[in-house]
Parts: sequence; C-alpha cells; structure tokens
Amino acid sequence: MKKSRIVALAKAMISSSFPTLKELTLKLKMLDTDDFVMAIRLEGKEIHLDVSREDAARMERSVVTGVLAHELCHAEEDYRRGPFFDALFSWLYERIPGLETRMERRIDIEVIRKGYGKELLAFQRYHDRLYEPYDQTDGLTVQEIEEALHDS
Repeated sequence: MKKSRIVALAKAMISSSFPTLKELTLKLKMLDTDDFVMAIRLEGKEIHLDVSREDAARMERSVVTGVLAHELCHAEEDYRRGPFFDALFSWLYERIPGLETRMERRIDIEVIRKGYGKELLAFQRYHDRLYEPYDQTDGLTVQEIEEALHDS
C-alpha cells in the first residue's frame, strides 16, 4: 500500500474511531527496517507513524487496517496518559516482566471493541505467516482473536 493511501486510511480511522487523536498532526515515514511492521509514537501534538516499506508493499488493506488500529489504540492510550506518565510507563515496561504483555493484550482487546477485530485477525495471520508467530506474551493470538470474534 502506498504512503498516501496509508495516510488517508489513518486519517479516516482517526476521524471515525479515535476522536481523542483528531487534534494531532499525523506524520508518516516509510522505512527500510526489519525491526517492526509499524510503530507509533507521540511527540507534542504530532503522531509519528513509522512503517516498514517492504511490509507496506505487500500488505492488503485489511492487514494495514488491523495493525494501524492496534497502533492508534497505543497512541490514544499514550495521549490520555500524557508525556510524564507515558515515560513512566515505558520505564516500568522495561523493568517489570509481564507488564508489557498485559498492555499489548489490553490494546488488542480495545482494537476488537472498536470494531477492528477482523482486521486485527488479518494482521496477526499475516505476521504469523512471515515472522515468528505471536504467542500470548506478544498480545492476543490468532486463536484468541477468532474466539473473541465468535463470541461477539
């Protein structure tokens, strides 16, 4: 997916599903990286979205939507906490085993609650096919997402 389409998709998702982020400016960079598919961070009134160029080129729209929903949930949570508490939580995540796992699983549940469960599932399947499969320490697994979608 091209950069302009990812930006348009992100803006549409923010407008419809992430109202707390509407006042922020979105900045997207396509990077040559093997470290992640997509990553997000807040800096002042800007949302910085970094996207793997290789993954963007091969992901279908539903896959992009799933990972983008996950990252926007992170941004929304970080924004609500504010910079001080966000820095504190980041420090704690690095030092307390299991805290990051609980956060990732909570974020995935929020993605499903916001109505992006099928897209999250598409992303998890994509990720598991091309990279080391997610387990329960990384967030919700494919099976857990399928069960959550079946129960809703």
